[in-house]
Amino acid sequence: MGGVLVSGPGCCRSDGILASCWSQAASAKPKNAIITVKEGTHEFGKIEQNTVQTTMFSIGNTGTDTLEVFSANPSCGCTASFPGKKRIPPGDTSQLRITFDPHNKAEGDMTKTITVVSNSAKDPQKLLRIHGTIFKSKMAHAGGMMPLDAVFQGNCASCNFE
Repeated sequence: MGGVLVSGPGCCRSDGILASCWSQAASAKPKNAIITVKEGTHEFGKIEQNTVQTTMFSIGNTGTDTLEVFSANPSCGCTASFPGKKRIPPGDTSQLRITFDPHNKAEGDMTKTITVVSNSAKDPQKLLRIHGTIFKSKMAHAGGMMPLDAVFQGNCASCNFE
């Protein structure tokens, strides 16, 4: 049980004698972990439809208490997060790896978010973004079968199919 024994105004008994009072609030240490992110948005640029993209976000702690990263929640199932350290000491950093799988995604602009939930005194739900423009894969084809000569080209084609 953390508390501090204090005496002062408001700690008088009914007969006017100064008494000691137990104060729970006086012992409450303020939380001072502060989350920082070097860049909150990553730009992939052009993304081929069937090519998985990966980036890293640098998560830091500029506070005086240990930063605890509880979760990193992507906005969509096509995006995954892989946190490094879940406890970041003051002055330290960790890497958060993000992967985006554009398989069967529509062509055009794409923005996804990742919400990093922590014990930070400021911005405990830090929003990160990834962005890019998806274009049709050269390997995409209409119909059910892809001709094998489209898979192997050059010397590889003659090695595998004659």
